Amino acid sequence: MHQVTVSLEDKLLAFIDRYAEGDRISYIQNLLNEYRTAKLNQEIRLSLEADRDNPEYQTELALWDCVIGDGIHAEGGEPSAPALPNNSR
Repeated sequence: MHQVTVSLEDKLLAFIDRYAEGDRISYIQNLLNEYRTAKLNQEIRLSLEADRDNPEYQTELALWDCVIGDGIHAEGGEPSAPALPNNSR
C-alpha cells in the first residue's frame, strides 16, 4: 500500500470526520472503491450499449450464434443427445 498526502478544504474534512467514525483512512478508501466500481460499471454499460447499436458487431454476433449447439462439448464430456418428444401415453 502506498501512502499519500492530500490537502482538503475544511468543509470536506468536516464531512469526512462526520461520517468516518474515527477512521478517515478506511472511510476514504471505501468511498474511492465504491466510486471506482461505479465508474467501471458505467464503462461496461456504455461498451455494451455501443455493441448493441453497432450493426457490424450485431452481424458478426449473429454469425457466431449459429454455432451454438453444434456438437462441441466440454473437454472429457459427452455431447448431449437432443431431447426426444414424450409420446408415451
